[in-house]
Amino acid sequence: MLMRFIALAVLPLFLLCSCNKSEELRLEKQVEEFKAEAAELEAQIAQQEAINKELSRETSVMNAKTAKFKDLQKAKSEIASSHETVNRYYADLEASQEFLDERLAVWRKASRESMLDREIGTVRLTDGDILRKSVIKSIEENEVTLEHSSGTSAVAFENLPLDLRVAMVHEPTILAQQKIKGSNP
Repeated sequence: MLMRFIALAVLPLFLLCSCNKSEELRLEKQVEEFKAEAAELEAQIAQQEAINKELSRETSVMNAKTAKFKDLQKAKSEIASSHETVNRYYADLEASQEFLDERLAVWRKASRESMLDREIGTVRLTDGDILRKSVIKSIEENEVTLEHSSGTSAVAFENLPLDLRVAMVHEPTILAQQKIKGSNP
């Protein structure tokens, strides 16, 4: 009976121990599962931190490129504005040139018409010929017709004396004179 009593007393202890043992094993298993889950979460966090770091780097690169792009757009806008200014200036120059060419044509025509039928006396041409009692009969683009004591002659501008070429508004002669004056102040 004592044995029985001991067996009955020990049995609950044994059962209690084995229950605690199985509970302990179950808890240990849960702890291991939690540790594995925690390790997996830490790996995921590390992976996300690496992705965030790469995205942050790429964002910095994109911000730098965006800033560069904005600078280039601003420069392009300034160049376009400058180009428009230059084009307006060029158009103004062309209009001025056209106006001046028209005024020059009017002046040339009036100057040449005022010289028609004018007696200019003796003319020594650059080729050495001398025309006496000369009268200007017509002035064309490249030549002048002179009536003189020996008849009528068509004389190229380049063969006339300098003072007559200037008076008849021969532009190459006038420009050459200006160039000479400009080089000898």
